[in-house]
Amino acid sequence: MNGSLVGLAKECATNAVLDSPDAVSANGATNITFNAKGTPAANCQNGATMSNTNGFTPAEIGGAKCGGSTTLANGSTHTHCVVTISADGETTYAWGTAAAA
Repeated sequence: MNGSLVGLAKECATNAVLDSPDAVSANGATNITFNAKGTPAANCQNGATMSNTNGFTPAEIGGAKCGGSTTLANGSTHTHCVVTISADGETTYAWGTAAAA
């Protein structure tokens, strides 16, 4: 799942950089919530957000690209890798709650 998330992020970022009208599909990406911004929504020209639908288990987090601590100052633990792609193709990874569909 983590590999699919990273691959989808790269495809989306490429479309954003190239301002490509080609659609990006998350259909083959199991357990990923994908939300491209703008119209048409599926091409990432205006950026996107995505995350794993089901939370990672503690054993799985070590290999996730989000990196860094998953524990916030208030002690709550996040198990969703949230990827944000800007309209310029900049990609950021952060631990948080699942992206909205």
